[in-house]
Order: sequence, then structure tokens, then C-alpha cells
Amino acid sequence: MPYLVRERLFIGNIGDAAEVLQGGGDGVTHLLSLLSSVSVSFFLEWRPGLVIPAKEVKKGYFGGAEIEAAAAEEGEGKEEEEEGLKGKKLMYSVQAAGTDLKVTRMAVPLRDMEDEDLLDYLDVCLDFIDKGRREGSILVHCFAGVSRSAAIITAYLMKTERRSQEDALESLQESCEFVCPNDGFIEQLKMFEEMGFKVDCSSSIYKRFRNSYNRGEKMDSSIFAADPGLPAESISSEITPKDDVHTPCYRCKKCRRVVALQENIITHTPVEEGGMEGKLTCIHCKWNLGYFNWSGIQCSCGSWITPAFQIHKSRVDISTL
Repeated sequence: MPYLVRERLFIGNIGDAAEVLQGGGDGVTHLLSLLSSVSVSFFLEWRPGLVIPAKEVKKGYFGGAEIEAAAAEEGEGKEEEEEGLKGKKLMYSVQAAGTDLKVTRMAVPLRDMEDEDLLDYLDVCLDFIDKGRREGSILVHCFAGVSRSAAIITAYLMKTERRSQEDALESLQESCEFVCPNDGFIEQLKMFEEMGFKVDCSSSIYKRFRNSYNRGEKMDSSIFAADPGLPAESISSEITPKDDVHTPCYRCKKCRRVVALQENIITHTPVEEGGMEGKLTCIHCKWNLGYFNWSGIQCSCGSWITPAFQIHKSRVDISTL
């Protein structure tokens, strides 16, 4: 079920979007889809056999170029126009979609990855949200309704309500408590705030971001523990082995390889009976650390993990014992 964020503005996941496109969206007239593909056929990968009518209206490319579908169908200058767009990156596709083609869907090809370019999509997404709210109501969705859609709506609240990134996200979490954009998106939202709630291509902030993005540099990286199954001499000297050689370990019953040590096991409070999804909290202070979903969550790499327990790096500190 989608969550109401502001009047005529909802946030949800791909299941909520599918319901809207099948005529069950409680008056939702506009859909902003933030998925790795702009095609409606992406829904078929999630639920094979699903039928969603769609008719393309126009496509937009980085640099401001647009193709109206009507002109393309007529064929007038089509080949010359397509030739001029070779090599340009697709920014969005606008479609009439759903039952009787009554829903206006803007699909934006955005991956849930920390090194993904979010800033350059903000203007077109925020303008479409404004349009959706003026003409009816709008659902902003990604695959799981946790990161990409949350990042875009956070930016919208920042711009329209002049809120800081942190304040805007906290306000969104009051409506949908488990949302949490990935750390790369958070950093870009902070840049958006520093630029005065606009994407200013002449700003030194934007230029530094663009140079870093063009070089393929990640904004952050994860450090993983050493493989407990490797011989001690092959483990980095930075990893100090435990003095207790009798530490319990878990082995594959077939080949006896070590797959985890006792220190890798994290105890937790059992979820409430029948709870399919919800937040993960600190056992001591009840601070919201993440989200669980027995049906699954999409990882930042694009994989669908089922079931999934997700701890957000922005909610924890990394330190030594």
C-alpha cells in the first residue's frame, strides 16, 4: 500500500505502481517510475504474465533534446532526428499507460547504486511531481520503495519547503518510517542543499561532482571482513586473530569448509508473529537502524534478496572495539 507524504503525493514500490496501472490506484493520475529500465516490460520481470497497456508520448535526453512520439510515428525527419541523438543518454520516457491509457507515467532510468548520478535527474523529476499534483495526484515509486523514490521525494520536500536534507528526510520518515536513500544519494542531496535547492551546473560544487562522476570514482566503499575459511597466513596482517582458538565456527556439512565464525553471528529480537516487513531497531535505545522484508529487498547492485535484512550505513558508526 502506498504511503501519503503530502496532499496528492504518495510513495510506494513496484507492486503499488502495478496496482495503479491496473486501475486500482485510488485516483492516482501520474506515476513517476524510478527503475533501471524505462520500459513498462520491466514489470513483467517482476510479475510474469502481467498485462500493462502503454503508449509512448515522448522521450527526453541529456542536453535538453526531446522526441515527440507523434512526430516519430509520422516518420517526418525521423531518421535525421535519431542520427542526431546517437550517443546521447536517455533521461526519461513519458507514456500514457494503464487501463484505458489514463495514467501519465514518466519513467526515469535510475539504478539504486551509491555511484549513480542522481543530481542530473532532479529537475525533470521534481517538475513532474509538481505537474502530477496540479493535475491530480502522483505516486513516486522505485522497486522496493526504500531508496530511489525516497531520494527524489526528499529533494522535492527540500526544494518546496526549504528544508535541509536531514530535516526533509526525517519529515518523509514520519510518513514512511523505513525509507532510507543509499549513502551516495544522501551525499548528492547535501550538494543539492549547498547549491540552494537547485542543480546549478556553474557551481563549483556541481563541477567537482561531475569531474568525480566522469572519472568513475565511487563516493564511498564498503570494507568486508576477512573470509574465515582462508588459511591464517593468507589473511591480511591488519586483521588480528582472536586469542581464543576454541571460538565456535560453522562449517559446510558436506565439505567441512568454514563459512562463518561465532563472531560473525548477530543475535536479534524475533520479529512479531505474522510480520512480513518492518524496521530493525537498536536493541538498547530503539533507534531505527534499517528495514526487514521477508518478501525481499533490492540490493544496491540490482539483485533481489529474499528474505532481506538491511542495515543502513548512514545509521551506524564504524569504530574499533
